[in-house]
Amino acid sequence: MRPFVRALRRATRAPGGGEDGTEVLVRQVRYVHRGWNGPRADALHDALAALDALGEEAGDVPVVLLGHSMGARAALRAAGHPSYAGRRPRPLVPAGRPGDPARGP
Repeated sequence: MRPFVRALRRATRAPGGGEDGTEVLVRQVRYVHRGWNGPRADALHDALAALDALGEEAGDVPVVLLGHSMGARAALRAAGHPSYAGRRPRPLVPAGRPGDPARGP
């Protein structure tokens, strides 16, 4: 994900601006535990904690969740989590996929 984050920061930086983008705030989730860990869903809880921290830092702004492998699973589950119904998280899901992955189980 680091190459994506660097590319996003370069693409969103203001003309003549510094290293980081000024129009887009980019944050990465640091997972406390490795793996999904069954019903505990540790990665989901880490993603929700990161969204809480982002909300405290940036306020009520639109959020795009992006992940690879387990991170994508955590992003999709976080986007469909009941506590974020009004917070506007949006997963990036490839077009043409059946179903509604953000809805959750």
